Amino acid sequence: MRSPTKENSDPCRKPDNREEVFADGDFGDFIKPIFDTLDLYHNQGVDPRAIAIAFKQLAENNPEADLRIVGMEVRGEDKFLLRAKTAATADKSELSEEYFTTYNQIKGLSGEIKLLLLQKDDHIRSLETTVLTALQNPSFYSNTQIGQVNSMTNKGAT
Repeated sequence: MRSPTKENSDPCRKPDNREEVFADGDFGDFIKPIFDTLDLYHNQGVDPRAIAIAFKQLAENNPEADLRIVGMEVRGEDKFLLRAKTAATADKSELSEEYFTTYNQIKGLSGEIKLLLLQKDDHIRSLETTVLTALQNPSFYSNTQIGQVNSMTNKGAT
């Protein structure tokens, strides 16, 4: 995997055991994940919240890319690799550019705003469940509460 030197005639050899060799087709299987994944490499100031938000937004904006996280690696002191499997037709260059544009924008926001962005979907789902429950089971709530729920849903429909 690297050019030999005088000090090491077989650097970064795969398979690691110098007594083994790849069987027919095994090297292709070994190296295939490198080509089938979107590798989002963060090399400084890693912000876990920004990573989570940016990846979620990337997946939502590009459902046809069929993004699925398959690996995460910490590299060195302040480096992080997020690896995601993609559809074969996905343009990894465009996905990477979109991801890092979003990541860098979010990274520049304050901590409270990042946390709110991360939690907003959970709050929306929770409110949606409450509203649906209220509408489907009106006897569970008082008439005043039902009126407030109906008023909220009608305002959103206009």
